[in-house]
Amino acid sequence: MWLIAGPNGAGKSSFTDQFLDDLGYRGLIRLNADERTVELRQRSPDAAQSELNLRAAIEIDQEVEELRRAACAKTRSAHWPPPT
Repeated sequence: MWLIAGPNGAGKSSFTDQFLDDLGYRGLIRLNADERTVELRQRSPDAAQSELNLRAAIEIDQEVEELRRAACAKTRSAHWPPPT
């Protein structure tokens, strides 16, 4: 898992897109709070920005947890059945 963090307007998305493309990584799962907030704004145009930001963060947290659980399940299944 990679985490790219920084203040608004710092170029995180632009850097990440170019960096991953240069390394040949395509089709990765990207969890971008700014993009998620735009999607939520389209569905709820009258919602307060702070509410949309919070909803975006909650959704991303839930997705990270789902991905973590899936990775743990794959790791466990790789060791099944246990050696005798």
